[in-house]
Amino acid sequence: MNVARTIVLCAIAAAGSALAIDSGSNATVALPAAVLAVVAGAILLVEVVAQTRWPTPGPTTVVSADPAWIRSAFEGGLFGRVALVQMLDRLERSAGQPNRPLTPPKELDRIRTLSRDQFREYLATRLSVLERQP
Repeated sequence: MNVARTIVLCAIAAAGSALAIDSGSNATVALPAAVLAVVAGAILLVEVVAQTRWPTPGPTTVVSADPAWIRSAFEGGLFGRVALVQMLDRLERSAGQPNRPLTPPKELDRIRTLSRDQFREYLATRLSVLERQP
């Protein structure tokens, strides 16, 4: 956007608006002045919109919900636990929290040391949090 052009268009819009207001009931002057002001404002708006950097949405993540994969992850022991936690991380990211950090390695190590019942309780807690998300 050229600065001089912007100043000229703003001046035209302001002068046209002032002339349209000042002319009162004289429609032969008010209407063309108002049209000129609106056109100048529209050109300014188009230039601003053209130069605006609109945010681009990130790619949508598709999380596999294959029951066979989930069953094999449950049967996969310690490595299956990590896979299930990572799947929950991806689910949370795709369910409206795209900036949610992945589970840190220290937390994954702690999850590996949980008993079977404690791990299932951890999964139930994570799933209940995920289900409550809008």
